[in-house]
Amino acid sequence: MKTTWHTLTLKEREAHFSPRVAVPSADTYLENAAKAAAAAREQLAGASHFNVRYGSGAKQTIDVLKGPSNGQAAPVVLFIHGGYWRALDKDDHTHLALPFVDAGAVFLNINYDLCPDVTVSTIVNEIRAGLIWAAQHSEGYGGNPDRIFLYGHSAGAHLAGMMMTETFSPDALRPEQVRGVFAISGIYEPEIARTLAVNEEISLDADEAARNDVLQRTPCQAWPTLVAAGGAEPSGWVEQSRAFEALLRDHDIPVEFVTAENCNHFSFLEILSDSNHPLVTKMLERLDA
Repeated sequence: MKTTWHTLTLKEREAHFSPRVAVPSADTYLENAAKAAAAAREQLAGASHFNVRYGSGAKQTIDVLKGPSNGQAAPVVLFIHGGYWRALDKDDHTHLALPFVDAGAVFLNINYDLCPDVTVSTIVNEIRAGLIWAAQHSEGYGGNPDRIFLYGHSAGAHLAGMMMTETFSPDALRPEQVRGVFAISGIYEPEIARTLAVNEEISLDADEAARNDVLQRTPCQAWPTLVAAGGAEPSGWVEQSRAFEALLRDHDIPVEFVTAENCNHFSFLEILSDSNHPLVTKMLERLDA
């Protein structure tokens, strides 16, 4: 059943839109993810480049994660982590690169400055700078700058969605360089966060939330998009992904919706490192489409 967040009480909103409330074992998932990420960094250290600067912000760095070159330019996957724009780090997500690196891709794991030190608008500008960096520099790391894929989880999916509402000068990024978007378990209306306890950490105001509302902006880029939500996520959170899907369909943008069965917001951090999971398989197939 469709859940409209405006009609929920504040307590109900916390249950639907605060993942740590919805998943009481969230800390265990995050601890396991950090351990898996550390092991992946060690595994990928040989051919990879860590903490490459793409801007002047304190956290504006990218890990270029890759395996041995096969002599061919590889698809480029730019991953944007979640954390409600105010938490987590690229270093908590390195293991998500493994399926893509094993498939021969160059995986760019991007960091960005966090609220409340910066605004969501600043973060959007940083991700924009990272995307342009990928278009202009990935070739030097064995990537094919004409085969870029944007990939975000949670707030990272929102940031990927915001990139679809941006325009770029041809000397920065040609739209056709981006071949697709993977938007996983996203939240696309920042106004929701303004009504939650987590906003004490984010410090969103009404103008900032409205400025970065993906669902109220017109897509400028028709990048084919895979939208996914977890079968074990609250209906209100899932409805955010459904609304994003509907927005893209309304603008004739190719979109596929996938439900990851039995998956909650944080167990995505496990399944997304598994090459054999059906959702990951779908993403890997798109690299060669």
